Amino acid sequence: ATTIGAVDVLKGPFASEYGPVSNGVVKFETANDNKIGKYGGLISQALGSNGYLRTAAHLDWTDKLGLTYVRQRYAGYRAQESNQKDFLQLDFAHKLENDYTTGPYHAHDLKASLMLYQGAWDLPGSLDSLATAQNPRQALPASVALDAHVERRHLRVALSDNWSIAPRTSLLTAAYLHLSDKANPFGTSAFNQGYKIENSQGFGGRSVWTYAGRGWKERIGIEYQAEWLDFKQFDNVLGQAGALNTRSKTLSTQAHAFTEVGYQGGKNAYLGQVSMSKVAYNQSEAWSSVEAIPVGKTQLQPQVAGTLSWGYHTTSIYRRSFFLRAASAYSPPALWEMTDSLGQLRTDLKPETGINVEWRGRSSFLHDKIVSELNVYHHNVFNTIVPQTLSSGRAIYENQGRTTQIGVEGVASMHKWRSINKPRLVRSYAVVLSGAYQHYYFNDYRLDGVSYAGKRIPGVPLYTLNLQGDLEFRSYTQLQLTAQVVGKTYLNTANTVWQSAYPLLHFKASQSIGAAPKMWSGDRTRSKILFDLFAGINNILNTRYTNFPQLNAAAGRYYNPAPGINWFAGADFKF
Repeated sequence: ATTIGAVDVLKGPFASEYGPVSNGVVKFETANDNKIGKYGGLISQALGSNGYLRTAAHLDWTDKLGLTYVRQRYAGYRAQESNQKDFLQLDFAHKLENDYTTGPYHAHDLKASLMLYQGAWDLPGSLDSLATAQNPRQALPASVALDAHVERRHLRVALSDNWSIAPRTSLLTAAYLHLSDKANPFGTSAFNQGYKIENSQGFGGRSVWTYAGRGWKERIGIEYQAEWLDFKQFDNVLGQAGALNTRSKTLSTQAHAFTEVGYQGGKNAYLGQVSMSKVAYNQSEAWSSVEAIPVGKTQLQPQVAGTLSWGYHTTSIYRRSFFLRAASAYSPPALWEMTDSLGQLRTDLKPETGINVEWRGRSSFLHDKIVSELNVYHHNVFNTIVPQTLSSGRAIYENQGRTTQIGVEGVASMHKWRSINKPRLVRSYAVVLSGAYQHYYFNDYRLDGVSYAGKRIPGVPLYTLNLQGDLEFRSYTQLQLTAQVVGKTYLNTANTVWQSAYPLLHFKASQSIGAAPKMWSGDRTRSKILFDLFAGINNILNTRYTNFPQLNAAAGRYYNPAPGINWFAGADFKF
């Protein structure tokens, strides 16, 4: 959160401008809002239960240069669960503008980022119900004996130029380069006892031309990505790499193009989008001591996806908007799905496709002080890719027919903010209620001759409910209470094992010294320094639950117990 300024969620195939995806894209944008004056920054320190310790520092030089460093350590709620990470990011931004009095106006908005990441985290392994009940803080014995963990490093460099060619025309061009290495001694499964080392290098770029004017908006974009993966697997000798038993080198490439046309006239808005993708995998080297692995190239057929949507919006004091979208989806297998546990490249795995229909309505009252939104969707996914463990113990991914995903999502919020010129005991308050219901099920999934048609897709809770209340006093004291209920969640495809519904309750309090904190649409009374103290308690009800279950687990080891009641505290210093 130190460098993230905004998060934009593009749902379903509507995100196909960023490549062949069917489930959506989460887009993060950096922001330099961690300073008070023209030059400044943030120093933050937090600590909490189970050895949690986080230090963050952010420095800004005007709006052109930003430097961020984050150091985090966590001993872990369970044995063999510690983790640590170090993150360094350098951002540069500069705008070039011409003198519009001597000719047509144009500008270049240049941005560059350099990101370094180094992290390591232990893998405690999943437990069965008996072990969870006896001691939820224990780790799987094999995980401890083999020192199962992950070590990873990233280097990412990104450059972009948003060129304002004319008042209504722009061209955004971006490019990136990344280097990564990963070491993974894994021993949390009877079939995964090796020591993997993966090195990858990749680059990519995209250009998007945009024209907007007089109700019309047109965009045309192209994108290309390439990634090389060097995979090595060794015998695991008490957490150390032994003899090499498997190696493969694979190149994956993706070419993508899209075009979008939108029109807004009066209260109606229309949008159409078409995209085409071409994906290929080329394995130039493959060797295993277990069996012979052929090399070769797998090229998926180019696929077209499209979206049509209509929106209606009123601009009176009681604002209402409606949105209806129909789309076709296309999602090719990821590289890790295209290779089995021996690194062999698959030739029979098909991309997922789908047909999606979505309706969304939004209403606001009293100048947006009360806002409600309802979203209903129906997705049909064909050639669904699911994991399967063969009798030999090898894990692979296979196409298993069609799945249906039906859901309802809703949110309602009420908030009020009072000006600093009208001091009252309560400066602002907000209440947000949200919930979702998911009915995801298999249509024609068969495994080992057994039909699972009609069974719920594991790992998806039947419903979720969230209630959050925020209260800010005249003294710039903030209180926040969050309640959550997660519904029944099936843990296996046969729907014979599940996690029952469970509640969670969290509380946070903070005090600002030197200026008022931002809340909703309120501005901040600036001073030369700002000091924030905060503290909180998570899982006040001490609920026992699994925060990430192991689906279709072997030997009944479905459970990764989450921490019970725990606390945190810290301070932020802005200058």
